[in-house]
Amino acid sequence: MSKNRWMTFVFTCLFLLTCSLSASAKSKQPIERGMTKQQVTAILGKPKTTSFNELGDKWMYEGWKGSLVGGDQVRTYVAFDTTGKVIRYEEQIYNPSPSEANANHPHPGITPGYAPMPYPDGAYCLSDAAFSILCKKVKEASFDKDKKNLIEVASLGCYYSCQQCAQILKIFSFDSEKTNALKLMAPRIVDPQNVHVICQQFTFDDGKKQAARLVMGN
Repeated sequence: MSKNRWMTFVFTCLFLLTCSLSASAKSKQPIERGMTKQQVTAILGKPKTTSFNELGDKWMYEGWKGSLVGGDQVRTYVAFDTTGKVIRYEEQIYNPSPSEANANHPHPGITPGYAPMPYPDGAYCLSDAAFSILCKKVKEASFDKDKKNLIEVASLGCYYSCQQCAQILKIFSFDSEKTNALKLMAPRIVDPQNVHVICQQFTFDDGKKQAARLVMGN
């Protein structure tokens, strides 16, 4: 393929992709006050990070807005009240510096003002206040599927201590249910050396061994 034909092909692809992105952005349903978390998830998908405080939950998304050339990276924030209804929706243009883009943020999703517990590896687990809110929400969920969905969403942006994971596991009755919940939290545990606290929540040896493997990454 000649250079001119190759350049024409590249620009055609860029043009089509730009049109596709613009059309997608225009067709996206807006987030409105009073929407439920299920409605927001159906429109925006799962959030990149989540946070909690006494006023409710806050979800954050990252994406691209505008054309492929000349568009902006955007952070979208959705705030919910204590009943799980949208009370605020905000978009901010976000242009990370190279150091920010490459940084390994140790505690995404934790609301400023909390005092999370640091561990030697530099990661932070949820503060007591934030964890209490999460634990309460999981306990109040009617079905195990709903409980696991809450844990899955929280685990997108939160880290846990082994003690916090143990508290969550106490909510479930059977080892199989506890294992499924632990699979969601294990990659976000900041103190795997305390895995024995989690193993104590399992009834049978097989469950204890599998829990240890999940937490230790074996």
